[in-house]
Amino acid sequence: MAGTSDVALMGFVAIVLALGVMLAGYRRWRDVARADAARWAHRDALTGLPDRVVFHDRVQAALDRPGRACVGLLVIDIDRYRLVNVNYGQRAGDEVLASVAERLHAVLGSDDLLVRLAGDQFGVLCPNLYDARHAEQVADRVRQALVRPFNVDGEQVWLTACAGVALDDNGDATAGALQRDAEAALERAQSAGPGHHVLLDPPTRAATADRDELVRRLRAALRLGQFRLRYQPLVSTTNGHVAGVEALLRWEDPLRGQVQPDDFVPVLEETDLIVPVGAWVLEEACRQAAAWRRSGPPAAELTISVNVAPRQLAHPDFVATVARALETTGGNPRQLCLEITEAALIEDMDFVQRQLSRVRELGVRLAVDDFGTGYSSVSYVRKFPLDTLKIDKSFVQGLTAGAEDAAIAQAIIKMAHALGLSTVAEGVENADELARLQQLGCDLVQGFYFSAPLTADAVDGLMRAGRELAIAI
Repeated sequence: MAGTSDVALMGFVAIVLALGVMLAGYRRWRDVARADAARWAHRDALTGLPDRVVFHDRVQAALDRPGRACVGLLVIDIDRYRLVNVNYGQRAGDEVLASVAERLHAVLGSDDLLVRLAGDQFGVLCPNLYDARHAEQVADRVRQALVRPFNVDGEQVWLTACAGVALDDNGDATAGALQRDAEAALERAQSAGPGHHVLLDPPTRAATADRDELVRRLRAALRLGQFRLRYQPLVSTTNGHVAGVEALLRWEDPLRGQVQPDDFVPVLEETDLIVPVGAWVLEEACRQAAAWRRSGPPAAELTISVNVAPRQLAHPDFVATVARALETTGGNPRQLCLEITEAALIEDMDFVQRQLSRVRELGVRLAVDDFGTGYSSVSYVRKFPLDTLKIDKSFVQGLTAGAEDAAIAQAIIKMAHALGLSTVAEGVENADELARLQQLGCDLVQGFYFSAPLTADAVDGLMRAGRELAIAI
């Protein structure tokens, strides 16, 4: 009986030991599974890179490290990546993003951390930088990583990237503040154009703070009705008649008085604030055109030209905004001319062509502003439904100084007329420039030689006094 009990006891012990081994194995498997799940919970499924949660934690850890070096942060955005998805589809776009991630990872140091923040935006943590110059070198390597074209469905696609760089070398930054600095630097880089990077050091950080305050005040200006329009006459070179006006935005700040356009318009155009402000300008210009039309001759047929920023044109509701401005004010579409820059036209040519074709269907006229300073291609001029080319003032100011600018102005005028377009010369400031433009056959001119921008009432007075300005014919 004792032997039987011993065998039973040994069997029980064996079972307990086996269960213990199984339980220990299960716990080890569970811990590994939990660690693996935690690790992949904050991984991007497409690229395998960590996400913004990991990024924030690692940045803060780098900033908190005793005796640390200079910590740098890069926020990278792929220029015009949206066009890859539009032209080739989402699958191709995903493949390109995965390739971008591989290329970026290949040019970074072993201590650097690459993450995917969102969409086509990546972040890089550089925890051991020497100085700002070292950070610039990293940004340059990022740019070089994208120089080679990407193979997309058998075609070569070239991409560039903008990067915002922020540094902290004095130990007082937080992860959130440093990332906000990098994002602010990225916004400035994107404003400079594709392929740029901006380093946010103390001077530029102060400038960014000033800019943020300016944006806040501009939002308040729109809400409080502090914007005004002024109108600069467009004058016929053949009879001196005022044929139209260009609407120009002005800001009457209660604290600073009238703010110069160069001090605030570029900031509007760099931010989404240009969309609501631009909508206000459109409606106000249409309202004034309708008022002049109701007043009868001689101001009844004046055309009002309105500048349109690239961000406005790219907005999906842009055409509806134009239509609403006309409908709300009872404006005549033929009295409204929208001025588009060359850069806006070539940003996404197919999309812009569709936008402008829909605007033309409303009966609105279209002009290219500052023609001659960008691509100046006959092919794109023919591609878009244009009415007018505006010759940039830089060529006008050089008309009497040398033959080159005169030759360019003459070529623009001849090309425009051959395509059935009219021409306007901007920035005319003296009689010699006017005389040369008359010889070249330019249709309309504007500038301080004739008139500074005027209030609507002053335009009324000018028209009633006689539509002709001082032009030697």
